[in-house]
Amino acid sequence: MADFGPGLYDQLIDELLSDRLDALAHQRLAADIQDVDPAELPDRLGEVLGRWAHDALSAVGSDQRADAAIDLSKAVIGAIAGLQPDAVTPDHALVAPVQRLAAIEALAPTDEPIPIRRPLTPLRDTVLMTNARDQPAVGREIEAEIDSADRIDLVLAFIRWTGIRELLPHLRRHVEAGAALTQSTRAPWAAELVAA
Repeated sequence: MADFGPGLYDQLIDELLSDRLDALAHQRLAADIQDVDPAELPDRLGEVLGRWAHDALSAVGSDQRADAAIDLSKAVIGAIAGLQPDAVTPDHALVAPVQRLAAIEALAPTDEPIPIRRPLTPLRDTVLMTNARDQPAVGREIEAEIDSADRIDLVLAFIRWTGIRELLPHLRRHVEAGAALTQSTRAPWAAELVAA
C-alpha cells in the first residue's frame, strides 16, 4: 500500500490502516478521524465486504471461481445469520451453476418469448455517457431502459428539445402502461412530459 500524503480520504479504518495512521506523526502529518454515522454503516460495510469478496474471488482460478463463489455466499450467510437471523436464510445462497436473471419476458401466442429491448450498457453499471463516437448513443440507451422500467424519476437540466423529443413517445407508452413517471424540470417543453 502506498504511503499516505496530505489529502482528503473517506475510508473505514481497519487494523492495518490504524497501524499506518499511528505512524503519521513521524511524517509531521495528522489524521482527521471521524465517527461513522450508524445510518451509513450498512452501505459502508457493504462496500468493504464487496471489495473483499471481489479480491478473494479474483484470486481464485476461473475454473474454480463458481464453486468458490457458492462457498463464499454460504459462509457470508452463516455469519450474517449468526448476527441477525431474520436478515438471511440458507436459501439465499447461490446455486450451481452460478447464473443471473437477465429478463422476464411475456410469451407470444406461439409460446415464444417476446424479447425486451436491452441497453448496450449493463443495468447494474453506473456510466457517464457523452455521446462520443465510440460510445452507445445516450438517447437509445435511455429508450431501451424505458421499455422495461417500472418507474422513472426524470431530472433534466441543460437538455435541448431535440434531445428529449425522441424520448416522448417512449415516456408516453410507459405512463399509459400504468408505470410511474415523476419529473422535475422548468424547461419550456416540460408540459409535454406532464401531458405524457
